[in-house]
Order: sequence, then C-alpha cells, then structure tokens
Amino acid sequence: MHLIWSLILMLLISACGKPVSKSLPKKTEPLKAPDMQMVLIHQSIQCIVGECPQGIGRVFSINKADHSKSSTCTAFLVRPDIVMTNSHCIFSGKISDQETCKNLFFAFPTEWGYTNSAYCKEILWRDPKQRGRSHYRNGENDFALIKLNNEMSGNVLSPSQRGLRQGDMVYPVVGDFLDVHDTRLLELSCLVEKYSPSSGVGQLYHCPIISGNSGSPVLDENQRVVGIIFASSDASIRKPEDDIDTRIRARSKGYAFSMDYILSILGHLIPAHAAETLILGGEISK
Repeated sequence: MHLIWSLILMLLISACGKPVSKSLPKKTEPLKAPDMQMVLIHQSIQCIVGECPQGIGRVFSINKADHSKSSTCTAFLVRPDIVMTNSHCIFSGKISDQETCKNLFFAFPTEWGYTNSAYCKEILWRDPKQRGRSHYRNGENDFALIKLNNEMSGNVLSPSQRGLRQGDMVYPVVGDFLDVHDTRLLELSCLVEKYSPSSGVGQLYHCPIISGNSGSPVLDENQRVVGIIFASSDASIRKPEDDIDTRIRARSKGYAFSMDYILSILGHLIPAHAAETLILGGEISK
C-alpha cells in the first residue's frame, strides 16, 4: 500500500504559489530587508464569510537573490510562537536550515483588521529528505514546524489525535493568494475518500486545492485540526481570481497528511494542551 501511494504522489502537483513579481524588485536585483518589510506591512487577509480565524496566515519563502523562485504558502499557529506548514514551502536548495530560516516571513490577521508579522527564529523540525521542495517525488513527511521570533496575538489551532478517517467530512481553511499583498481565507467542504495509515496521507474528494493552499489546516466538525493540505492532483485547477462559486464547486481531489500521523513523529514538539481545544478568532460556517 505504501508503494502504491508513493507512486500516486509522484504525479501530484505542488500547492505552493509564487508571489506577483511586479510588486517586488526585478529578479536581477537582490531582495533586501526593507523590500520584504514593505510587503509585510501592506498585507491584507480577508475572509469570504464572517471574521477571519486569526491562527491561519501566510508564509513567504524568499529567494533573495532571485525572487522569481520565491513562493507563498499557508501556515497555522499551534502555539503563539510556533507555526506548522509544508516542508516544500520552505525554500532551501543546498543551504542550511539556519540560512533557510533567515528567508522565512509570516503574516497573520488580527481582530483589529490589520496583520501581525513575524520572522523565522528556528526550524524546529523538517524531514531532511524534503529539502529543495521535491516533495512530489517521494511524498514522505511533507510538513514542518517553525518557531517565530515573537508571539502572535491570534488564537492557536489545536491538533486532533484522531486525524483523518475514510468517510469523514472535513473542512480545510485555505489561503487563496490573490496577489503579493492580498489573501482571502476560504473554507472548503471535502470528503475523506481514501486514507493510508502507513503513509499518513488522505485523499480528499470535492476539494479544489489551488496554488498557495499548501500548509492549510484541515478542520473537523469540532474545528480541531485533523490534517494539513500539501498537494492537488488537478493541474488545471481554477485560479483564485475566478468566480468564487466556480472555485468552490470544482470537483478535484486534494491531498493532506493526517494529524495523528504527524503527531506520532513530532508530537513532542507541540504542547500537550494543544491537543484538545480549538478557539478561533471568528465563526467558520458549516
């Protein structure tokens, strides 16, 4: 079964997204700290319905020498100063985790309508095999835990020990990146069509994952995190600027790592109290 899933994962496309280059310096010019600071200051994270859950935000993985190779993904708080995202969202290439950390920036919505930003202080965990964003070649352990340089005011999301189970309805809250400054958080309703305990991967039906959704939390009906999005099988998936109803109705498949599988590997790095309750900064409709 594990081999079959590995072969399937080889065909998946990344759910990372690239920022709009016109809002950043030309790629021949190195991206300097003030440039990135301006990008963070002007972030806008909005929700389609209701208030935004403050624990879900945006991660920028910056290639400062060639920003056209930079990417944006989604991340969520498991502690005020610790976030989870996909390993393939972290630009690294051949550089060390210490150097990679210097290129990671985060933005989260607040209850006051603006965003809080933070930098990477330390990459607490990532599978060494996942360096270089080659997750679709093997699919194993495509998640990462990152410590921030300061605490975010948004509420944390609590991992569930149950994780994904075949036949469950789940609700990914995905980050659709409209451009380098604007993000919308959108809730999807998906069915766990298949699940492989050996690989920790669930196949989600009616789950239109698009570029930039990588690292989005998958919630259960009690709003606990049961998984993390990492890929889609549909290379022709709609773009976020398309009609929102069309975006939601797209009947493609998404893929997520189950939270119980993740916790079996790095649960010692996530606070025990975060395994039971989830408090969001606003309502998410079901």
